[in-house]
Amino acid sequence: ATMSASLFCFTLVSPTAYEVALLAAQLGAGTGLFGCDEWAVFSNTSTGALLSLFPTQSHGMEQRKFRSRLVNGSLSVPRGGQYASLLNTAAFIRVWRRLFRENRYRKHAWIVKVDLDTAFRPKRLRQCLATRDADSGVYLLNGLGKLWGPIEVLSRKAMKIFADGAAQCEQSIHYEDKGEDWYLHLCMDLLGLQGAREPQLLHMQRRN
Repeated sequence: ATMSASLFCFTLVSPTAYEVALLAAQLGAGTGLFGCDEWAVFSNTSTGALLSLFPTQSHGMEQRKFRSRLVNGSLSVPRGGQYASLLNTAAFIRVWRRLFRENRYRKHAWIVKVDLDTAFRPKRLRQCLATRDADSGVYLLNGLGKLWGPIEVLSRKAMKIFADGAAQCEQSIHYEDKGEDWYLHLCMDLLGLQGAREPQLLHMQRRN
């Protein structure tokens, strides 16, 4: 991909048979985030432990020299709030911090967080982004004007502003009762970033 459409994609994997099976299937087929220009898989469990805990589900991951990136702390989070959402902001703050620290995303135009159970097609996303400027501080909203967790897309400049202002968001936003997508939306607003509607970004079959 050209720099204007290059994607850095990442996901957070819990050590469960369901998520490891999804991960192995997508890795084997080169689909989902593995179709991005660069990708990262975060977990609180090492690659070796994922392979040994779920040998059937993780079939093929070892041969592909797959490596998860460790984040500390539990990924077991409660549900709460009006919509019984996963209150997973604290876990994702740890992931964002590591992303900022490693800085690998800066080689790419767009940064994409995607859930493993989202039917994600990088080629289609690149088409949606073709006319957008990665050097503007923009993040994408779905057709309803919402930032929802299955897929979150930030421009390179938006990500830099987020990295520089992350501590301000953590201190200013009460996030213990919020899912990470709501927190991220509030943080983008706090930092003065612009949300841009993209009707093709997300089609929901079911909202958990």
